[in-house]
Amino acid sequence: MLLIILLLNLIDGIFTAWGLSNEWIEEANPLMSSFSPLTILGIKVTLSGAILLL
Repeated sequence: MLLIILLLNLIDGIFTAWGLSNEWIEEANPLMSSFSPLTILGIKVTLSGAILLL
């Protein structure tokens, strides 16, 4: 179950970065909106990896 959640989080990060890069969507989170799309993807991947290691 955890692997499915982590995979879905990764997919969400990829589509979010893609949508932000193409200006199809806007980031609603004020903290995350200050970062570039690739930084957001990196944060999501890093946090998913940290959760997987725990």
